[in-house]
Amino acid sequence: MEIDIRTLAIVLAIVADVQAIAFFFQYLINKTYRGVGWWVFGSILAAVGYVLMLLQDTNPILFIILANTLLISGAISIYIGITRFLDQKEYRWMICAIFVVFLIAFFYHTYGNNDITVRTVIFSVTLALISFLTTLSLLGNRIRSITNSAQLIAAVFFAYGVFFIFRAVAVFTIAPVDTLFTPSLIQTVTFLASLIEGLLITVGLIIMVNQRLNAEMNDAKEESELIFNTSPDAALISRLEDGVIVNINNGFTDITGFTREDTIGRSSFDISLWADPANREKIVAELKKKGFCENFEAEFQKKDKSKLPGLVSAKVIILQDVLHIISVIRDVTERKKAEETLRESEFRFRQLVEATVEGIIIHRAGIIKDLNERACELFGYSHDEMIGKNVLTLAAQEFVETIKDKMATGSEDSYEARGLRKDGSTFWADMHSHQIIVGGEMDRITTLWDITERKRTDEALRQANAKLTMLNSITRHDILNQLMGLRTYLELSKEDVTDPVFLGYIKKEEEAAETIQLQIEFARDYQTIGTQAPRWQQTSEIIASATKQLKLSDTMINVAVSGVEIFADPLIEKVFYTVMENSLRHGVHVTHMDYTLQETTNDLIIIYCDDGVGIAREDKKKLFLKGFGKHTGLGLFLSKEILSITGITISETGEPGKGVRFEIAVPKGMWRVEGNGN
Repeated sequence: MEIDIRTLAIVLAIVADVQAIAFFFQYLINKTYRGVGWWVFGSILAAVGYVLMLLQDTNPILFIILANTLLISGAISIYIGITRFLDQKEYRWMICAIFVVFLIAFFYHTYGNNDITVRTVIFSVTLALISFLTTLSLLGNRIRSITNSAQLIAAVFFAYGVFFIFRAVAVFTIAPVDTLFTPSLIQTVTFLASLIEGLLITVGLIIMVNQRLNAEMNDAKEESELIFNTSPDAALISRLEDGVIVNINNGFTDITGFTREDTIGRSSFDISLWADPANREKIVAELKKKGFCENFEAEFQKKDKSKLPGLVSAKVIILQDVLHIISVIRDVTERKKAEETLRESEFRFRQLVEATVEGIIIHRAGIIKDLNERACELFGYSHDEMIGKNVLTLAAQEFVETIKDKMATGSEDSYEARGLRKDGSTFWADMHSHQIIVGGEMDRITTLWDITERKRTDEALRQANAKLTMLNSITRHDILNQLMGLRTYLELSKEDVTDPVFLGYIKKEEEAAETIQLQIEFARDYQTIGTQAPRWQQTSEIIASATKQLKLSDTMINVAVSGVEIFADPLIEKVFYTVMENSLRHGVHVTHMDYTLQETTNDLIIIYCDDGVGIAREDKKKLFLKGFGKHTGLGLFLSKEILSITGITISETGEPGKGVRFEIAVPKGMWRVEGNGN
């Protein structure tokens, strides 16, 4: 029986419509899969193409071009959809080239040289190439769950492509085409092949989607079961209405001690899991209202009857059309212990803070967040009045800028300032601040020590000391004036006395007067020690200043101590002057004096050497004692006292006969490299 070609074309259009509808439902169900939308689009294009094919008698040239273009576009869309579904990249430039060549050739053999046979060959070859590209994509599939269906669909596309290659050859050789709907074996087989291919591809692609979906659902199920069973928290699944347990994980057994035999098929009430059963009712009520519950705090009972504090998170799920609850119980025993420890620690800390005699203020950007009772007492405010107050309002006006600078730079150096009380009075405070991070924000803790009485005492001592210093100065001045008069009369006596014995007496009297003068000067210098605050001083500059006071003549000085600063009493210049003056006075033949540096683990050693006669071994132990020496015996004693103000020591380690070697040891923290601040 001869099959009508138009009937086959109508069936193909219907099949394409059904195919588009089937793919559309797949698209609605599986929107996460790339490419399914292209299948819908391709099927619609093919359906429209078949309809236009049936209408070509009304406008042959236009509908022939549109119908064939839509059929090729539909095949390309199916190819793109399959490629993207398989997570591959389509051969975009190749497809574009094939489509452009097809359009040019088809247009030419429609408008320029109207030849249905050539057009049939062009269409067949183009469709075959697209089928082969689709076959390659399917054979390149890397998704294991759809391997079989992908290979089956690849076989269909390959057979389809081979058939259209055969058709192209047959049209040229044994079965030329007169019109599209002229009945012939080749035309009939072509339409039947397209019909069968469409049905097989539709079924195959739907099977492939479902295989992938089932595989992913199985993977998700296995992953969920793995997570469920490997979670360290206790997890259980129970029926919503009666609480019967249908599943538990290993974490549940580890935490509660209940085994699967103890729990499966029994309710949580049967095993007395809830310390307070009312808590489950609260969770169920929340689940019925919202469908989930998060971090509900409840107490549970283990198998051994011990208590288990926990946080419960739950969600309603449907298993076999029955509402169930999947619950996760997190054991917070350690957290509870930590919280209790923290509360105890905070309580002890608060007691310690309140018991201290120092005022403590915690502020952020100057705004007070917390403080102790002593701070309230110091400023005369209540605790509530202090909270939220700006610390700058608690300082006397002349110290506001200083405190601002300390806060801006984050300085942790201690300083003194006057606090402003609520009643307008002020007090002196020794203040120290340091920075801490709280909740990701920078806070500043300031401690205050009321030093008002100390400042008063210091002021009284300062005034007393000033008076004593003035008295001593006046007394020394008067004694020195009398001493000058005595020495003048001794000089006049030498002019009138010729007796050698009496001249010897006068010489002794002059020496005694000189000693008295030197001792008065020593008393002046000794009184000055410590009256000025120690400061950082450039070592080479101190030595240079001391050197200017000496009569060096031919003596050479080498100073290799540049770049180092030491923290010392301002009188330290006398130390360097004394050791050099002693070299000139007692060294006999000193031609060189040298200063060098040596750094040890803990100290910086300033070494002074000369090339004189040195110091006798028996004199070394007495060298720094008051009164020992060939002159006044006060210089080295005074030097040792000056250095000791900041913990610096001095010793003599030279070898007798080879010159002196004084080692001045500056401890760590009392020296730094100039400009380094360390």
